[in-house]
Amino acid sequence: ALVDWIEAARAKAGSWKALAEAANIAPHFVHCVQSRQPVRVGVVSRVAAALGLTAPPVHTLASSAGAEIALPGEVDARLARFLGLLVAEGRVTSADQVWFVNSDPMVNAEFGLLGRELFGLQPLRGACKAGTSDTLLFSKTLCLLLDRVFGIAIDGKSAGKSVPTAVMSAADDVVAAFLAGLFEGDAFVHEPRGKDRAMPYLEYVSASRRLAEDVCTLLLRLGVFPFMRPKQKHASNTVKRRRRTYYSVYIYGVEQIQRLAEHVRFVGAKQARLDAAAALRVRPNPNLDVVPGVTGLVRAAVAAGGLKVKWARRLSPKMAAYVEQRCEASRAGLHEVADLIERSGETSDRARPLINRMRTLADADVYWDEVVAIERVEPTDPWVYDLTVADTHNFVAANVVVHNSNVGEAVRWALGEQSAKSLRGQRMEDLIFHGSASRKPVGLAEVELLFSNDGALSVPWSEVSVSRQLYRTGESEYMLNGTVSRLRDILDLFAGTGANPRAYSVMDQDKLNHVLTAKPHERRVFIEEAAGIARYKQQRNETQGKLEQARQNLVRVRDVMDEVRRQLTSLERQAKKAQQYKALQNERRDLALALVAADYATLTAQAAQLATELEGLRETEVAQRTRVAALAAREARQREVIQASDHALSDLRQRVQKVQGELERLLERREQMGVQVRELGEESVRLDEALRAAGERL
Repeated sequence: ALVDWIEAARAKAGSWKALAEAANIAPHFVHCVQSRQPVRVGVVSRVAAALGLTAPPVHTLASSAGAEIALPGEVDARLARFLGLLVAEGRVTSADQVWFVNSDPMVNAEFGLLGRELFGLQPLRGACKAGTSDTLLFSKTLCLLLDRVFGIAIDGKSAGKSVPTAVMSAADDVVAAFLAGLFEGDAFVHEPRGKDRAMPYLEYVSASRRLAEDVCTLLLRLGVFPFMRPKQKHASNTVKRRRRTYYSVYIYGVEQIQRLAEHVRFVGAKQARLDAAAALRVRPNPNLDVVPGVTGLVRAAVAAGGLKVKWARRLSPKMAAYVEQRCEASRAGLHEVADLIERSGETSDRARPLINRMRTLADADVYWDEVVAIERVEPTDPWVYDLTVADTHNFVAANVVVHNSNVGEAVRWALGEQSAKSLRGQRMEDLIFHGSASRKPVGLAEVELLFSNDGALSVPWSEVSVSRQLYRTGESEYMLNGTVSRLRDILDLFAGTGANPRAYSVMDQDKLNHVLTAKPHERRVFIEEAAGIARYKQQRNETQGKLEQARQNLVRVRDVMDEVRRQLTSLERQAKKAQQYKALQNERRDLALALVAADYATLTAQAAQLATELEGLRETEVAQRTRVAALAAREARQREVIQASDHALSDLRQRVQKVQGELERLLERREQMGVQVRELGEESVRLDEALRAAGERL
């Protein structure tokens, strides 16, 4: 694509020499395209600017040594996280190193993975200090890219760091990814272990005041309210331990930590601490979100409500402190005092307007912060621009609430502004009023502008009305003097008059700063718009763009024709080879059929022989089966004989057991009778002795 683009630029310029002269570069910088060598990035931008072309997308960058890296197409969440990690814990060295140091292995692994996925570089791991791991990406091209595009200076100091400009203007998800990488590398999450009112907080410390201020700006975009405090300390990784000024960005309190946790996710051990801090259930610190200068209103409300301060002091010490102006009032404290006046005030109805004002201030979505310093800056340019818009309006510039911008935004929106972000919204539907406590929401947003036409507009009306309507369904329509029109018609009507969303007549602060710091050729755009020639230049550019597109189409057609001519000879050779291939294929098919026929005859003879053998085997099988049946019958008869023998044997065993039992019984009886015989013999002897003794006595 790049080669085609350079060739188209050469065709538009007329020759390589004319192209080099128009871009004010040496001829060899464009001649290298003919030999398919890489083209310098600066050459592409100069050629595009000189000829009014759109530069082609660049996907690969290469150094003079030939080393290549992939180039991300946009600043997405992955690239933003890589930049956040690098700003926090990394550095770009003059030795062509992108060096990242962290103690968490998961964080080091993610940095290496991002380097490989984004730029196609293989990370190297090491450990120069105890307790930490180093991840290195070696690429001079990447170092120059980070230095020149993202402002991460080679061998830069910590005090010179800042948030890359591309991140400052990116979408919220990209901003959240950058902050996640930044805090992952160099922030401390405090998770209190105690109860009651112990507050969790996140602290990010930097030696760069600009970086700390940029971080505060990004956090405010996500709805997180930080505060920055300078402190004197020494870096923990230095030997000299010299004290100097550092800037701490604090995100304090459970509510703010919870808002941060909705947008930011860590990959290392820090995520567990963030989740634990966000899950705490403690009372918020009232000193962090106070409404300044409202104690006079509290004092007037207490007096109007007839509330005795001395008597009510024991019920609400806050009320007494506010009335005596010993401290500023918190939002919860204002509600507490308002409830006390309504409940215990003798004349609370008289204080109703003051009470309502107190509640409005307590419920407002305005966050008050202290102005710690005001610096007087002498302008470098003598021009001073001032814009005054009647009535009271609100807008935000550089994190400070000022006034009057929504009138200018309404004018730009009615004239065709398409960027919701430039109108301080995420979507166009945010411009529709969503309702309040006293007013219902509406279904559309509408702005109408009335112009007095003194001939500057090419329409026959003395007054021109332009209106734009936006519905909640997302549909939008433009009307010109009450007639539905296209946005293109309105832009063409006001082209060259300064009345369009991008012209000089309606400027926000950023565009005003751009005009003041712009170079002469950049200011020329506004001068041409004021002179009324911008519309003709626009028409000329559109026509030239169409012509250039036609030329490029012709160039492509010629290239296709040349390529087709070069391929004709090759195609003829390929056709001849195809014919030879077809003839050989037919011959191969015939030979294959003959071979198959021969194989079929051989296999048929083998099949007949095998069939004969199979028949003999089947007869043998029948004889064997007959013999097996005879043996089975003989086996059955033998089993019956054995079974009868077993029954006879069982009967004999039972008879033997019966005889043995009878024998044992007779033996026992014989023993019993022997015992009786002995006893009778002993009795006979005893009786004989008794008889003899009786005879002797006689």
